[in-house]
Amino acid sequence: MTTRRTRHHGAPPASTRQSTGAAALRAGIAVVGLLLFAAVPLLLHDWRPDPLPHTWQPGRWITLARRGYLHPDVLPNSLAVTAWLLWTVLATALAREIIAQLHRGAAAAHTSLLPGIIQRLASTWITSLSLLLTLIASRATTAPLPAAVATIAADTPAVPIPSAGGAQDPSAAAAAHRAGAYDIHRTERYDTLRTLAAQRYGDPDLWQTIRDASVGVLQPDGTPLPAGFVALTPGTILHIPTVPAADNPITLVADRQPLQPATGQEIQPVTADHEVLPGENLWSIVGSVYPTLPADDTPAAVTTVFTANHGATDPAGHRLTAPDVINPGMRLHLPPVHPPADPTVATGPRQPPVPTTPAPSSTTPAPSPARPAPAMPSAAASTPTVPPAISPDTAPSPGITSLRALPTAFASSASPAPRADAGQCAPTVSPGTTPPPTSPRPPASSPSPHQQTIDSLAWLAAGGLLATTIVGSWTARRRWRDNHTTPRHTLAPTPPDQAALHTALLDADNPDLLDRVDAALRHLAATHQHQQAGPAPQILLVHPDDTVEVYLHPHSSHTLPAPWEPGPDPQIWTLPADAPLPPPPPALPPPCPALVQLGTTFDGADVLADLEALGSLAIAGNPTDLHDAARAILATLITSPWADLTRIHTLGLDPAALTDPERVTPHITADALLSASHHDIDLLRHALDTAGYPTTLTARVHEPGEEFDPLIALAATPATTPAHDALQDLAALAADGQRGLGVLLPADADIPTRWTLRPAPSADGTDTWLLQPLGLSFALTAIPEDAHDTLAELWTDAAAPLPELPPPPVEPHPHAFTEPAWQVMVRLLGPVDAIAQDGTHADPATTRDRTHEVLAWLVTHRHATRTDLEAALWPRGATPKTIANALSRVRRLLTTLAGDDAEHWLPRFERGSLTLSPHVTSDLDLLHARIHHAETHRHHPEIAIPTLQGAVDLIRGIPAGYPWLDAQMGSLLTTTPINAVILLTEHHLTLGDTTAALTTTLRGLEILPAHTELFALRLRAHAANGDPDALKAEYRAYLRAEKAEPYWDGDTDRDLETLYRTLLRETTIQYGQTDHTTPTQKVEEPGHEPRARTGTR
Repeated sequence: MTTRRTRHHGAPPASTRQSTGAAALRAGIAVVGLLLFAAVPLLLHDWRPDPLPHTWQPGRWITLARRGYLHPDVLPNSLAVTAWLLWTVLATALAREIIAQLHRGAAAAHTSLLPGIIQRLASTWITSLSLLLTLIASRATTAPLPAAVATIAADTPAVPIPSAGGAQDPSAAAAAHRAGAYDIHRTERYDTLRTLAAQRYGDPDLWQTIRDASVGVLQPDGTPLPAGFVALTPGTILHIPTVPAADNPITLVADRQPLQPATGQEIQPVTADHEVLPGENLWSIVGSVYPTLPADDTPAAVTTVFTANHGATDPAGHRLTAPDVINPGMRLHLPPVHPPADPTVATGPRQPPVPTTPAPSSTTPAPSPARPAPAMPSAAASTPTVPPAISPDTAPSPGITSLRALPTAFASSASPAPRADAGQCAPTVSPGTTPPPTSPRPPASSPSPHQQTIDSLAWLAAGGLLATTIVGSWTARRRWRDNHTTPRHTLAPTPPDQAALHTALLDADNPDLLDRVDAALRHLAATHQHQQAGPAPQILLVHPDDTVEVYLHPHSSHTLPAPWEPGPDPQIWTLPADAPLPPPPPALPPPCPALVQLGTTFDGADVLADLEALGSLAIAGNPTDLHDAARAILATLITSPWADLTRIHTLGLDPAALTDPERVTPHITADALLSASHHDIDLLRHALDTAGYPTTLTARVHEPGEEFDPLIALAATPATTPAHDALQDLAALAADGQRGLGVLLPADADIPTRWTLRPAPSADGTDTWLLQPLGLSFALTAIPEDAHDTLAELWTDAAAPLPELPPPPVEPHPHAFTEPAWQVMVRLLGPVDAIAQDGTHADPATTRDRTHEVLAWLVTHRHATRTDLEAALWPRGATPKTIANALSRVRRLLTTLAGDDAEHWLPRFERGSLTLSPHVTSDLDLLHARIHHAETHRHHPEIAIPTLQGAVDLIRGIPAGYPWLDAQMGSLLTTTPINAVILLTEHHLTLGDTTAALTTTLRGLEILPAHTELFALRLRAHAANGDPDALKAEYRAYLRAEKAEPYWDGDTDRDLETLYRTLLRETTIQYGQTDHTTPTQKVEEPGHEPRARTGTR
């Protein structure tokens, strides 16, 4: 028979006694050290009262030293002066720590003016002294204890530790939810009772209120807090009263109930105990074992059951610490519940509902916000009563959406640290965690095709930065392709799924966000130029009004220059929306290459994170969530203008999808990922250590010409046995971040990570995620698999070489071009408008731009439907009345231009396709017709030149930038006019009319200023004129235009360079002139060095 030792309830647990004794020992050592430190001036004064020399004769001293004479007082006086200097430095550090503790209850910010070891020693001394004061005060005030607390210490029986099955005595169930007006807090490193009291109440002397209210609270190891405890260890659970009233009665923890005083009838469960089955949650269990419980009282009953079973374990040892996370195998005790007599009385924290994404209403048009955000109602970011890093599931919906709204208790406890509680490291979120609805739902109807399109692109609502980087990089790829097109190239029609995705990306594109973030980060990084350890951002929140909040790395400096404003915590700073920023140094590189978007809060703020500064980020969700989030991060890094040289190692992602072979390396096994990451990061860190830079951010600022871009490892595979050890080593290699490695991996109980993203299921099934330890609540930025496939196709097609087709057959019977009959022409080759055949326009004051856009869509989609029109022009949905009004205005415009007969050119009662009359054409259709006629008459310049001249005359400027127009016809509207210009210029050069050739090419350069074929034709024209100086000037003009292209990568077109050199040599030889310029002078101009891509477009 096994005998178990029973410890008296009043005695503190061994862990608490050990931590208290260790804290007291450290405090005693600190006091002794301070006493010795205070005695140093007396000892020095008694030993060497005046160690400084009274005369200054360095020459005489050097002469005597050379002759071997050294005064016997020199060495002792030097040691005394050195000791005085060290004492002064340490005294300064102590004074800074004392001022910081008195001013804001936290350690002083790191400064480069004092040695780091001195600052750490001063911080340790002052912290230990504060703990000693707390210990002394506790001994002086613990007697007499309040009656209730004294009862706990003397009379309350021991609380048994829950068994493996999770059963425990209901009388000792205690512990975890609010009994009345108090909050639950799980301590972090550096928390003390005095700092918590200062943060919650503004008065550290009220620490006893927290201690007395927490006596008897059940801890994760199953033991209660003893009476008179003082020292805190990370993970200690406290009950903190909301109002520290002097007469606030203290209730035994075992007697605390989460319900209000019950006056209703007691409801008994059908069974006293219940073992959790797969797929169950507390809501479903309460609904089945309390069949007579009203639906409105279910949240209160769930709180009661959770309180009675807090700390229960499953067979794997995971403990019940949050009402939304229960594991199969837990055995729950089911107490009676007492519904309140008044159903309007709040009975406890309810399951936090998060509003669903509203579908387009059939009666109310959906407004188009100035900035995309998750389609969820915004909510006030009030400070929740439950610290989100401990129990985020019970925080008020929609959770914390601003760094300024973090609980004040978070001020000294948010420093990321490896998680110690295995139950919280990897919470098991079963598919059944979403509680059943309390009211019947209406029968679901099949969604419309437009609604299906909206649903398939809903992920873009949480990806403002992702959409912006994709649009910018994709546009640069397409621009490069368009700059190299000729009349022989053909453009294939854009597939509908790619066009829909591209339209949605353009609608979500927000270059102002990119500019704001880039300016804020560069201003922050500029502070590193004058110090070795400047501020390093980890998390950024960019609000819709352009206010920027930043959460700084705990090991960096926590001081920012104006116009940054300090927040509630030294690590939180705010850049006001209207704050102007000075221009950054011109050579400053992107400070945070690994900046990605994690999501968007429910009030529209973009949540950005520097993966390198985070170190390691774990995703605690199912494998699909992990893959979707990893795809979004990979896409951001590939398309980001800040991550040109950032290398990426992946595991578990499709290597054939959206990728960059130059920077992305896929791996098959976790060991291969670890080996490659270890090799690359060792090289980078060796370079850092050789140069003496503590972080890559500091190195990038001080060495802008060198590469210190980080390495990012994306492990999108479960942490199973073969990969577990390698992923654990990878997370350890990343450590606290800032040293060149950022890791994304699945959450696992045995893999400690600094940061975690975990799902927070809501009552209505809305996907909400929490970033721990900050507790930020937001919609996750993720790319589903089907959307990622479409995005990869769109990305590939933008840079794929265009196929070349032979010219059309020559017309056997030459004839002049006859323009097709039309009465109204919609002009697309410039600002969109409509004109009649006689050239008249509608009055701009009475014609909306939206009407011109609808007419442009109708003339380019002659067999499309109303649903297609709605999807293109109203991507967020529109009412039938809105669409009918838009079509009515189009009819009115047509009748204004062409008379009453035009009323029937757009059928009024058409239920199928919206077929526009052939009397309405577009300048793009006429341009195609003229180019085709000219190519079939290419051997008859007398016919081709007038035809092409009429085509060039249709060009009025850069086409309109409607998202649907750019997505479906963007390249067509730019390359088709260029083709007409090229064909006409070739005819002019054939006839020797170089002046006409140069004049014609200017029309094309107005659309694409760096088109290589147009510059090639201009070079040939100057060569035909025998003017080498004009030839040189023309090529230098091309170099300037090339460098002015968005996202120019520093390279030049080698074919055009070769043509330039050949023509220059031939012209020089033919006309007997000598070229005195060097090859470098031919290619480069002074002051036009290749520049890297910037963060703006």
